[in-house]
Amino acid sequence: MKKKLLSMAFVSLLAAATFCACNKDDDDTTTETAGTSTIASGNNDFTIVNASEYSDIDTAKLTAYHSEGRKVFSSAPIIDGKFTINFPESIDDKYLVNLTKYFEIEKDGITVTPSDAKMGEVDLYGYKANDEYGTYNRYIIHQGEGWKGFVEYVNKDVTVTGSYSEGDDENKRTYKYSYNLKKGWNICYKKDTKSGKHETEEYTTTPPAGALWYFDDK
Repeated sequence: MKKKLLSMAFVSLLAAATFCACNKDDDDTTTETAGTSTIASGNNDFTIVNASEYSDIDTAKLTAYHSEGRKVFSSAPIIDGKFTINFPESIDDKYLVNLTKYFEIEKDGITVTPSDAKMGEVDLYGYKANDEYGTYNRYIIHQGEGWKGFVEYVNKDVTVTGSYSEGDDENKRTYKYSYNLKKGWNICYKKDTKSGKHETEEYTTTPPAGALWYFDDK
């Protein structure tokens, strides 16, 4: 399943968030601009390449969690691997966390500009209707060239850059960020690599060539 683009520290920060919301329905489609992969507000069309391998999944949902539970922003039936789902123009502040505060919890070496930008830890899922235990749930990802992309939301244009490492020479992990996020909905990509005992997690908003939509197999 999805490895969060932030971490569980994000969830604890959400409990302190405040309230504000509005919605707007536009008839836009998925767009990619300025080397950054973005999703427009309004209705967006998706085709899942490996849908035939998950025939029990019949519903797509755009969701988020906060201190009071889970919120479903929109849902849509999946028919022959295709669905059209609505992305609201903005989401309530209680689903957002200040990115600068988040990275202060993590490590030095990351720069967030502007420092007051907020991100929502949202999920685009494929579900089986009435599946009480979530047995068939799969994240819907934009995948290509070893990168896995997940839908995320920010309340304003923001960049996140820099890197930090943790561990020692026997077990070292480096995190590298190169986010150029546009206000609204974005696709954030993650790639894991390993060289000997050194593991690296890279994060970017630059879409890999030929990326397509899949149900995540993990």
